[in-house]
Amino acid sequence: MTNKIARKILSKTKMLTKSSKIFHKCIVCSKQFANKNILFFHKKIFHNVSNKHAKDKKTPPKASPKTTTNKFKCTFCPKKFSFKSLLINHKRVHTNEKPFQCETCQKFFRSQSHLNQHKIVHVTKKPFTCDICQKRFTQSTSLKIHKRVHTGEKPFTCELCQRKFTQLAGLLKHKPLHTGEKKFKCEICEKSFPRSDVLLRHKLVHTGLKSHKCDVCESYFAHSSSLIQHKRIHTGEKPYKCKKCEKYFMRLSELYRHTKNHCGTKSFKCEKCGKSFISSERLSKHKQTHDGVRPFKCDACEKTFVELVHLRKHRLIHTGVRRHKCDVCEKSFFHSSDLKKHTQIHTGLKPYKCDMCEKSFADSGKLSRHKKRKIHAGNDSLELDKIEKNRRTRVVLKRLKLN
Repeated sequence: MTNKIARKILSKTKMLTKSSKIFHKCIVCSKQFANKNILFFHKKIFHNVSNKHAKDKKTPPKASPKTTTNKFKCTFCPKKFSFKSLLINHKRVHTNEKPFQCETCQKFFRSQSHLNQHKIVHVTKKPFTCDICQKRFTQSTSLKIHKRVHTGEKPFTCELCQRKFTQLAGLLKHKPLHTGEKKFKCEICEKSFPRSDVLLRHKLVHTGLKSHKCDVCESYFAHSSSLIQHKRIHTGEKPYKCKKCEKYFMRLSELYRHTKNHCGTKSFKCEKCGKSFISSERLSKHKQTHDGVRPFKCDACEKTFVELVHLRKHRLIHTGVRRHKCDVCEKSFFHSSDLKKHTQIHTGLKPYKCDMCEKSFADSGKLSRHKKRKIHAGNDSLELDKIEKNRRTRVVLKRLKLN
């Protein structure tokens, strides 16, 4: 009966909260009320909190112009704050300190206000409903963000690659991909990561626990997401599409790396070979080819690679599954790129042309090897014949070895 009366009072005083001066704030959901009694009923109905458990806080008076000087400066970034408490809260963004813990789910938060907002998740009442899919939410802001799924609205844009996001959090997570900043370090293997959630996922690798099994090749994985990605090797699924060149990718990370080719200038140059790159991360990986560093090792044959993507491609050989089949001669291949090269034998297509001697090649690798032979330095036709003869000899020897 008390709840029914309280609800009537709340409904009657909705207009009062809009017209009156707001003083009383709910410490759980941050909602504000003009009357202390209304706040009391609100907390009792929606949060099951009485005045015995929590004291009502009044909003502090507005600071005078004299006290608004930004004298508290952050030691990590150029930002300044008028109060020390604001600076302490801000610094947690840099240190990733989360001292406020939820008693229900043990999740940690940077500030008390974030914890208060989170607590609503555990409340059974969800008063905000989506008029399109009828999904319910505890906060009006959550509903507003959700509606962007239906409208397609993405108000947050990356300045570097023009990629758009529905939430600011998504944009902030995306930005380290351009900067190459990896401030979250694993204490066990000293590997660094751009985000704390990626580091937590990585730490499972050190536990040795691999509970997710592939039903095709019986490989085990630490994460369910890793298994989903792995299964695409067997199915050939490539769900991530580049909007500019219509190219498809198995992993979102591969699409991110690829999109960098369409935006920005190659300002990072290698001192040894003069090759330029879009990011410092790509330049660092390239330098490993000069230094002989190959950090990625195959568990099956102990072969090493410069990049993780090359190791992943190599691992397909050990599965024994040749998914890519030629329609003409029914020959099968591990990789789609190998099939593409093979089909050029049947079509006779040679799209890669040397800009010095007009000679054409079926793939870019053969064109690169052709240019490295330095046959164009003196345009010596005898040397060209000699190289061609040696190439034919190597092909014959290779065939004999196979037989």
